[in-house]
Amino acid sequence: MRKISTLILILLSAYCFSQTPKRVNIDKRLVEYVEDYIDQAQERGFYVRGLIVKRIDYIYIIDSIGTDERDHTQIIGSVGNDRRGFVIAEEVLKDTILTRVTVYHEIGHILAKSSKHVVRDKYHIMSSTHPEDDNILRDKIIMNGLIDEYFKWLSQNYKE
Repeated sequence: MRKISTLILILLSAYCFSQTPKRVNIDKRLVEYVEDYIDQAQERGFYVRGLIVKRIDYIYIIDSIGTDERDHTQIIGSVGNDRRGFVIAEEVLKDTILTRVTVYHEIGHILAKSSKHVVRDKYHIMSSTHPEDDNILRDKIIMNGLIDEYFKWLSQNYKE
């Protein structure tokens, strides 16, 4: 009887340890931006925490990503080839608005399972370019409108 109890205990322990929840490996400098994303989504009726944990394995900051071959501009964020995470260029961290927009943008690519950009509006969070004068993005009312527009875009482009 004791052997059976020990075996059951071992099997139960092995099962419990195998059920550890998955964690997203996020650079600590970006955690607040991901939490902001989750909060903003929830305010708009999207509950994305589980989706982020399910679809994203990593969010890293790296020194430099490279240059876009088409227009020779610096690339500031990029989804990995494995589509399980993204990287952001360290230079982005100098500007909180740009960091926020870049995190939203890259999460959008992963949740929409798409590399497409919104080309009609350079102020859209999913645009491939950002305005040269980004002071307009510092206006809270305008930024909230852009976030509303972004989540509307995401609701239309989200893929299971």
